[in-house]
Amino acid sequence: MNNAVVIVYKSHVEAEAAVTQLLQTEINPKKLSIIGYDFYSDEELAGVDNASNDTKPSGKDGAFWSGIWVSLGAAFLFVPCFGPLLVAGPLISRIVEALKGGVVLNGLSALGTGLHSLGIPEDSISRYETLLKAGMFVIVAQGSAKDVPQMQRFADHTNPESLKVHPLAHAIPEPCLMGV
Repeated sequence: MNNAVVIVYKSHVEAEAAVTQLLQTEINPKKLSIIGYDFYSDEELAGVDNASNDTKPSGKDGAFWSGIWVSLGAAFLFVPCFGPLLVAGPLISRIVEALKGGVVLNGLSALGTGLHSLGIPEDSISRYETLLKAGMFVIVAQGSAKDVPQMQRFADHTNPESLKVHPLAHAIPEPCLMGV
């Protein structure tokens, strides 16, 4: 059975330190997704700078997302009924598929549908969406049952706001995104 470990951090500084450490472990980086909502402020516009053909996010958390962009691939998405997000990892294709096809489950947002497709139960999704809107950062690490203790040990050393293990009994296969 596969599992998802959801780790929540209060700030981009904590999330960045955790991701940097996590990428140095044996956990497969292709199984990591990172979501952030609070990447802009009224004083500083967030955006993408591609004037030098080196696409990178800018704004208050731009340095954090630039590192993620290189390591995991990232996307800026505006999710209806939720708002603007920066997302890295396999969750991108899940959200894009929900946005593209208009497929949502039981009234969930496209973000919620994407999280659900990774195996996060519906009753936990609204909590993660609330934490994101409060400016926190969410990391979803997928792995086998034998990977969970390593993920938990890792998280214990990174001062997370919370950590929750979700058994992935209902994860949906990766969507095939033609032309994206």
